[in-house]
Amino acid sequence: MIPYLPLVLLCNLMIHELIGQSRSASPTAASPGVTECVTTRAYPADCCWCSSVAQSDRTLEIAQIHASTGIVRLINIEELKEVLTSPEIGDAKIVIFSLVGETRAGKSTLLNIIYRYLACHQQKRWRKDLALHEWLYEREDWNGMRHIFSTSSMSRAHTKNIWITKEPFMLTMGKLRNRVAVFLIDTQGLFDTEGNSTVDSQLFYLSSLLSSTLVVNKMRRLDGQLTKTVAAYTLQMTSAVKSTSLVSAGKSKFLQDLVFLIRDAQFLDPYGWESGKALLQAAFPRSDDDLLREMEAAFQHISCFLMPNIAFNTTNLRILPSTLTADFGPQVQKFLDKLFSPGTIRPKTFYGRPITAREYAQHIQMVETFMKNGSFPSVQDVHEALMGQAVQRTSEEACNKYRYNMDGSVLNSVDVLSENTFDRYHVAFVDQAKGYIRSSYLLGASQQYITDALEIVNLCIEKARKDYLVKLLLQKDAAELKRKNAVAEEANRKAEAELDKARVTINQQSTVMAQEDSWADAITRPVKLVVLGVIGFGSLCVLYAAVTCLGKRCIKT
Repeated sequence: MIPYLPLVLLCNLMIHELIGQSRSASPTAASPGVTECVTTRAYPADCCWCSSVAQSDRTLEIAQIHASTGIVRLINIEELKEVLTSPEIGDAKIVIFSLVGETRAGKSTLLNIIYRYLACHQQKRWRKDLALHEWLYEREDWNGMRHIFSTSSMSRAHTKNIWITKEPFMLTMGKLRNRVAVFLIDTQGLFDTEGNSTVDSQLFYLSSLLSSTLVVNKMRRLDGQLTKTVAAYTLQMTSAVKSTSLVSAGKSKFLQDLVFLIRDAQFLDPYGWESGKALLQAAFPRSDDDLLREMEAAFQHISCFLMPNIAFNTTNLRILPSTLTADFGPQVQKFLDKLFSPGTIRPKTFYGRPITAREYAQHIQMVETFMKNGSFPSVQDVHEALMGQAVQRTSEEACNKYRYNMDGSVLNSVDVLSENTFDRYHVAFVDQAKGYIRSSYLLGASQQYITDALEIVNLCIEKARKDYLVKLLLQKDAAELKRKNAVAEEANRKAEAELDKARVTINQQSTVMAQEDSWADAITRPVKLVVLGVIGFGSLCVLYAAVTCLGKRCIKT
């Protein structure tokens, strides 16, 4: 047993380190015969978020900046698409919460708080009485505590590129409590004087395009320079759309929710949404009203939230009751409840229609396709390409409805249809297919999309109609051949019946003849015996006479 002693000591040491001083392993838990030690990370049983952060590699890098050219490229998209199209997530609506802002402004720290908030609400199924302390604070009694989004106390930027959570939080939405998958995105610092404006504009645009809610994280105040920068990036994204894109005639805006989050707003009390709304209006001078209009023309909803100091000393900050300010917890809860509660959560939409995670995977695939071709896609490019897919998909669905109805009425009909009946069915089902196109909320964004879809449907239906006419002729030929075969089979059946009848008659006659022969034989047999007896007796008499005569002659001689 001595050779096992170092292994046992090692296991005890690892267990003690993993579960912490308060739950240290018992020295009697192992024995000299143990050959395998437990390495599962333990966490406090009363923690509603610890299991979510206990595993490593919970985020995925989806965009990188080329070091020399400054060009942003997407990476790991296939891995992300596998998550989005999985059976557990693919049919759920999707929320993409993205946080951008200045370097060293606490974006990753806030995202870690949001991560714990969502983890607890996922586990508790959005229990209204969830206490603040259950998700806000880090656990001092857990040595396994880790951050999903890495943070640093250094003055230089820590987060690089764009990262997204690998697995979503499954929450509910609306009165029907529909499932919604929530992903979080962290972006490297933007809007710095030392930064690259080209890189910033690409990252801001990409975050805006991918997100359902884009939060601009700003420390202390909302200044005119930031709003001008955001407005300029927005104008750059959408300027080409105004004169050239069919999307500009649509009913919905390109981008969704833009939220300015003013952190450490200690001189802007009261905090919250209403104060933020007033600050947002004041941040745009009268001369710059066109900037606000540019953003309002691109985003569906623009808002602002004032948040108090997280702590008075943020050096090596840990999120604990003893380090946070008294106002921060209630205000951050108010901020998150507005964004993620079932009644107010806003999923990713496309022309006002909430899309599923599977459809969002197509959205990302389209963006990646443009970027692989060497061009950074504009809003116009992506939306018109997606609308092209929607037109094609809706047209195929309408044509399939026509085919389904025609299959049921023409091919599966008991009787062969006449040409007039066929034409009536055709006209009725064409009207249904075109009605399906015209009733599409998505294509209704522009009459041009309806027209394009109807043209595709007309071509599809015309081809299908020719196919059905051919099938109808073949069906008629098959019915005529079936009728002729039936007549021939009936004639054969009758001939076979007549033959069977003749066979029966012949058998009956044979039986009668056999019976008659038997009767005649029964009558003639005694007569034959008598005749034979008489003949035999006569023959004996003749023989006797002959012998007697010969005998008399012999005596005389």
